[in-house]
Amino acid sequence: MQSVSPANKGFPTDRNILLLYGFSAARSAMFLVAVLVPYFEEHVGLTFREILLTEAAFAGAMVLAEVPSGWIADQWQRKSVLVIGALLWVAGILLLWTADGFAQVVAGQVTMGLAASMHSGADSALLYDSLLCRGMQSQYLTIESRRHGVGLGSIAIASAFAGPLFVWEPQSVFAFDFASFIVCGLCALFLREPPRQRSHRGRFDFVAMVVTVVRECRANRLILWAVLFAGGLIAATKASIWTQQAYLVFLNIDLFWFGPIAAIAFLAGGLASQLGPALDRSFGSRATLGLVAAGTAAGFAIGGSFPMPVMIPVLFVGAIAYGLAIPALKTLVNSQVESDRRATILSVLSLVPQLTFVALSHFVGQTVDRGNAAEGFLFLAGFTAIAAGCGWIGLARTLGKPARPV
Repeated sequence: MQSVSPANKGFPTDRNILLLYGFSAARSAMFLVAVLVPYFEEHVGLTFREILLTEAAFAGAMVLAEVPSGWIADQWQRKSVLVIGALLWVAGILLLWTADGFAQVVAGQVTMGLAASMHSGADSALLYDSLLCRGMQSQYLTIESRRHGVGLGSIAIASAFAGPLFVWEPQSVFAFDFASFIVCGLCALFLREPPRQRSHRGRFDFVAMVVTVVRECRANRLILWAVLFAGGLIAATKASIWTQQAYLVFLNIDLFWFGPIAAIAFLAGGLASQLGPALDRSFGSRATLGLVAAGTAAGFAIGGSFPMPVMIPVLFVGAIAYGLAIPALKTLVNSQVESDRRATILSVLSLVPQLTFVALSHFVGQTVDRGNAAEGFLFLAGFTAIAAGCGWIGLARTLGKPARPV
């Protein structure tokens, strides 16, 4: 369990919170996401399976860099790691903007995967420690849920414009993404690093990093099961974003509507994230996360079984599940882990879903290419029921049990 830092009333926590809201909004304003599948199919000539392989490259880069970047953020300034991540986002979008084949798309995705790994965990850890130094850590779930909602609302707005922009000029979505990532870097640059206790300073130590992760998971099974649950659920919701675009193509939906449909899905996720604290107070983490997993599997099964335009909103359960689950899981982790290894463990929470997605994307891509997107959602329904279901059972049994000292 974490130790409590003495209150530092002079620290600009409110300023950091506002900057992190702006940081999340700018980073999430990805216009390309809503039209990624049709763009790379029509303008680069990739198949759906190849597109998912490039997304697997993104996830693979995150897998390799996720925990090391969290460790670096814990031992170095988290603010500096966030700035470097923003610069990598800019480099990645430039590579995708100029891509004319599979190899360059992979290079762009790998660069953006490294960027995402730099941001994963470090932003949440910086927020939690900013609150902790003022004795406000009890407000973390509310503020993190709001920040998560801001990010989903931002991508919803970007998606709403992406479809019309794509019809008008396909390249314009890259220009807007480039500008968004610049703003993201500026917000990170003006953050203030909160004071915290460090058990170690010095060069990167891979062995020490691995020991930290293993000890934490052995001593606290809640962390282990939270990570495994996230691996099943979040990997499925990530795959559903791209499978939903293939579903729209399968239903012959006009490209103009890809953006608005994605916008509604992300907006639903953002609104759902604001309900997280209330659901947690009313039902507890165990029941809330169980309902999220069951609802996601059911939604994918229904949408895949009856492929028709009226079923498109049912598939929004993927975005809703993401909006509800991520803040709840981060809150569980933050409440259990000391400051000097917080970003490292939060990075593991993000790493496992990415690692799972690397394997999952191959099977989903094959299912869609050999059959159709509806069959892809049926596959995701089964995967979610098994993987997230097993993770939830372990998590439910562990919640409430005390952790052993690390």
